[in-house]
Amino acid sequence: MTIAPSHPPLRELRGSRRSVDLAGIVRRVAATPSLWKPHAKLHGADRTWTRIVVPEDVDVWVIAWGTSSSTDLHDHGESAAAFTTVRGVLTEIRPDARGRLIPRKHAPGIVAEIAPGEIHDVTNEVVQTAVSIHAYAPRLETMTFYTREPDGTIAPDRIVRTGLPEVI
Repeated sequence: MTIAPSHPPLRELRGSRRSVDLAGIVRRVAATPSLWKPHAKLHGADRTWTRIVVPEDVDVWVIAWGTSSSTDLHDHGESAAAFTTVRGVLTEIRPDARGRLIPRKHAPGIVAEIAPGEIHDVTNEVVQTAVSIHAYAPRLETMTFYTREPDGTIAPDRIVRTGLPEVI
């Protein structure tokens, strides 16, 4: 099974008007604990998030991941994304061209880039609360969530409008 993003790959966006160094933004925020630590809720089993302001016209979120919390398979609509872990270890899962779910561990300092329309999941598989920094451009408006069918295919399940959370 082939899963093709419905939008241009991230490398094609870099040369366009929509070019934003999302990896650089998450690295910069991660290196400035005063920007993210006050918003990292380290207690509880759920996933919590807070949107913070940065000079660039992008969405930046601080996400705390309780044990076993997950996003489920999703894409970011027309937004490109990047994230880095600043505390703990997260597992990102992406389907390969045959639909197999391939996990990758993200310890602090590793930056992942996600092209518009690309499907992935992020989960905290360890007991320690994890914290990550995420950036989206253009601003995150919709997310499509997917289910894995009994035959192994990945199918769209629902589209969620993100709305804008409170800006800190």
